[in-house]
Amino acid sequence: MAEKLIYLEGVDPVDFYGVNNVRFHKFIELFPDLKIVSRGNEIRLNGEKTRLQEFEEKVDLYIRYLRK
Repeated sequence: MAEKLIYLEGVDPVDFYGVNNVRFHKFIELFPDLKIVSRGNEIRLNGEKTRLQEFEEKVDLYIRYLRK
């Protein structure tokens, strides 16, 4: 088990998480094998290293989309 910490920089947390965390719950549904905890601008992940990298790639893509 590996642990990863992702900071949401340059993005409004409301835009990222969505109203009532609807958008964030989609990430949780896509990665049921990871333990995902969010607090403000921070996302803490626990799980397999390869799955953590996949999650981080998806989050990076989504952040780039929100910045446009």
